Amino acid sequence: MKETVNINVSGVVFHIDVDAHQVLKDYLEKIRSFFNNSEEREEIMADIEARIAELFGARVNEQKQVISKRDVEDIMQIMGRPEEFAPEEDGSDQGQQRPFGPQGKIRKRLFRDPEDRVLGGVASGIAAYIGVDPVWIRLFFVLGFFGGFVGFLFYIILWIIIPEARTASDRLRMKGEPINVENIGKSFKEGASKVNDRITDLSKASWSEKLENFFIQFFSALGTLIKGLFKAFAKVLGFLFFLIGILLALAIIGAIFSSGTVYSVGPSGIFSMESLDFLVYFFSSSSQLSWSKIALSTLIAIPVIALIFGGFRLLFGVKGNSGIGIGLSILWFIALFVCLGIAVQVGSQFSSEGDVKEFLPLKSSFQDYVVRLDQQLVPGNELIQSSDEDFMLHWDKANFYLGYIDFTIKPGMGDSIALEVIKGANGPSYMRSIETAKKIDYHCDQDANLIIIHPYLKFSQEDKIRNQSVKVVMRLPVGKVVYLDPSLEAVLFDIDNVSGTWDRDMLGKRWVMLEEGLTCLDCSDIKGITSQELTDRLNEKALRLN
Repeated sequence: MKETVNINVSGVVFHIDVDAHQVLKDYLEKIRSFFNNSEEREEIMADIEARIAELFGARVNEQKQVISKRDVEDIMQIMGRPEEFAPEEDGSDQGQQRPFGPQGKIRKRLFRDPEDRVLGGVASGIAAYIGVDPVWIRLFFVLGFFGGFVGFLFYIILWIIIPEARTASDRLRMKGEPINVENIGKSFKEGASKVNDRITDLSKASWSEKLENFFIQFFSALGTLIKGLFKAFAKVLGFLFFLIGILLALAIIGAIFSSGTVYSVGPSGIFSMESLDFLVYFFSSSSQLSWSKIALSTLIAIPVIALIFGGFRLLFGVKGNSGIGIGLSILWFIALFVCLGIAVQVGSQFSSEGDVKEFLPLKSSFQDYVVRLDQQLVPGNELIQSSDEDFMLHWDKANFYLGYIDFTIKPGMGDSIALEVIKGANGPSYMRSIETAKKIDYHCDQDANLIIIHPYLKFSQEDKIRNQSVKVVMRLPVGKVVYLDPSLEAVLFDIDNVSGTWDRDMLGKRWVMLEEGLTCLDCSDIKGITSQELTDRLNEKALRLN
């Protein structure tokens, strides 16, 4: 069993064998001595140690927690050995140095280049990444600036999202060069040389060159200011995301565990639902409902979690784990496909519609009729109730009671008055929808000339909820009169009349069926016909028949 020690490399703690630690220590001392004459020695060593920490981190996992001597030797091979960097002994390359470490290209990364910048280093960074002269990229952005504010905004966005090459390792990744001791040292020396050259050039520059440098510095400062404002905005945005995510999470948790009334907004106003247990009757089975709840909850919960965590990241600058993000994304798409699959299955139960018609003959011995809505309470316990009471759903242990009836008036077929009851339903096939419609229980009553329309239909819970509906058509013969009681307001639907009067304006008035259509009788505010005119027309008709 080997002895291990803990070391801190560039701020990261690693467990390492004692032998490996000694090899690493000697290696770093040799490199330090190699750069003894360099003014940037400490910066170079810090960058070299950062690269070593990165390579160490790639070799540590759950199964392997200790850095071995072999790991250190492999990293020395990658970074290069100081003895390989010494001058040639034969003097043929006196004053020159041999390659230090592997010379192969590495995968490039996109950075902003602060050493070759005009504003933010975006153009030079992109040029280094794609391998072209920065002049062409700068020309592209100049044309974009003249094209309008969008070009400038695009540059600012790139300035914000593209990181700056702050270290020598970043600058080497930007160029796709190997990150080893030689290139790190060279990068620092080149950077220092450029700074010195700039200082020297600036001291010798003409007034126009100094003015150009002033504008460069001005726009650089302006860009830094804009970037700072965007960062501040990101903090505010992060707080809003975090707050909205927390509120949504609390609302979802409250909806799941609450046993109180659930409210929703629909075309007919605000609906109140006392229980969601009836939803199982939309599905083919209880297991289908359970899977839909799980999938839908996942579909909603993951974006809420992403909103909370995204806000937290923007607010506190916390780095995310790409693995977790990918996993949640895959889980969200699985939930989406499950929801879509169940939606298709449920939708197939409503794919066909059919209706059946029943005729209820009425006593035809009266000239005038009164139609009124039954005011009795709907049986069972309330499940859904709209604010204007146009729609209601009740249930008991065995049945549903649906308050969704349409009443209209059409010309009679002959001299007999009748009620035509049209029962409709949906199903997976036309025959199944007809079978479901036939099982709807609905009736109307007549007391002398009073016709009572019931406000609800009834069907068994075994038949499921399949868009059951009832439409009552009063077949009124020519010459017969009907009074529409104001209680019909909730069920009146699209009654044709000669004056084009709206349904609700027809209430509380008497209407007579003529050859030309339903006409208001003895109305002062609607163009129609008087009782005397109606008597005269009926007499004329009788004379013609005789």
